Amino acid sequence: MAGKATAVRSGDELKRKIVELGEKLGLKVQTEVTAARRLWGSKRHIDVVYTQEKTGKKLGIESKFQGVGGTAEEKILATVKDIESWPIPGIVVIGGEGFSPNMQGYLMSTGKVFIRLKESQTLTEEEIIAFCKKNLAPFKVPKYVEFREQLPKPLVGKILQRELVKEEAERQATEK
Repeated sequence: MAGKATAVRSGDELKRKIVELGEKLGLKVQTEVTAARRLWGSKRHIDVVYTQEKTGKKLGIESKFQGVGGTAEEKILATVKDIESWPIPGIVVIGGEGFSPNMQGYLMSTGKVFIRLKESQTLTEEEIIAFCKKNLAPFKVPKYVEFREQLPKPLVGKILQRELVKEEAERQATEK
């Protein structure tokens, strides 16, 4: 598997690499920053916070490592919910081979929307993104729009989102 020699082998190593990257980029780096309290009262920490001192902009980073299949996946959805309550923007960085393809797809989603227009419809990518900015929370606004002739559907007619995630992951893998 490509990248094995440089792959992280533990959660501590993943966090250390995130810290090193921030320092190389000339950012102020803090670890275990208290963000708030959880519903039951315990303190909530952000693993790593990058600060660009010139502008004051901050980014919170949660690092999650999963060496083998197991329970870390169960905590990801709660982590994403936690990030929504942070006073700063945040992301999840994952490492290890234990995350299932579905969870990888969920975490590495591109912020992309797939659209199939009816024959009589004409919309541009800019119009769709402007509509989303007006009607959605900022973190839900897509970054990319892909127009398609067809969307993957079974006989019942529901869009197969997992197929779109799989296709997107395959497309990104071939671009690297």
